[in-house]
Amino acid sequence: MEEYPFLMRKSFIAPNKIFELEKAIERGIISDENLIALNDMARKGLKGEEVNFEILAKAALFFHSRYAFYLENFEISPDYYLSLAELFAQRVEGDAGKFLRYKILKERGNLRGALKLIDSLAKSGKKEYLLEKAALLLEMGEKDSAQGLYMEILDDAYSWEHFADTLYAMAEYESAAEAYMHVAELNPKDEVYYKLALSLVKLGRYKDAIEYLEKALSKNRYHLNSYILLHRIYGELDMQEERKKIATRMKRAGFDAELLGVER
Repeated sequence: MEEYPFLMRKSFIAPNKIFELEKAIERGIISDENLIALNDMARKGLKGEEVNFEILAKAALFFHSRYAFYLENFEISPDYYLSLAELFAQRVEGDAGKFLRYKILKERGNLRGALKLIDSLAKSGKKEYLLEKAALLLEMGEKDSAQGLYMEILDDAYSWEHFADTLYAMAEYESAAEAYMHVAELNPKDEVYYKLALSLVKLGRYKDAIEYLEKALSKNRYHLNSYILLHRIYGELDMQEERKKIATRMKRAGFDAELLGVER
């Protein structure tokens, strides 16, 4: 673990670099080169050297969301990445550090502690923090308070997307799909089309989902999750030739389809 704090030497997703490190973490497409940079930076940070601890904490949170359930197979605590995120977040000052600690508390299920932190941040009036507070209140069952706050801040694509994300997380798929539709009208981007497709799949609307996934890929041919979801949908519909085409398209975009469980 000392040599590879992020526990991986090779990417499960993209052997070749597609995005710079910060964008790769944001997009969830970590390449071999990104992993080398992360492990190197983490080793230095854990030894007390000055590095970008904010990026490291964000990466650890991403790895927790993506890989935590694998860790028990290797007799490693499923909270390993959360603990790593905590170590890095402690070195991040100001509101950025406080926001990271809020996310960690939320992941640990300490919603009251998370609310206390996000409430203090929301007093600045920054929309990102207000949206997080509204979503957390909704998750905690305080619907009236959450609705009142949302009514004040739902005024652009960013806030509507955050609201739609919250509805989806709460399994309100019909409402989430409607909200994502509204977001797509305001800001038709790849990730929004993908999230809309996810909601439609939950509702059994596979053909509509395929349409929006293709829109996502027309915006960004590297949108990995859209390929994976398309492959899954075609499997559900028993459209084997279409599944093979998805695997071929993934390979052309630089992804290792077989490693990702996408058969040709």
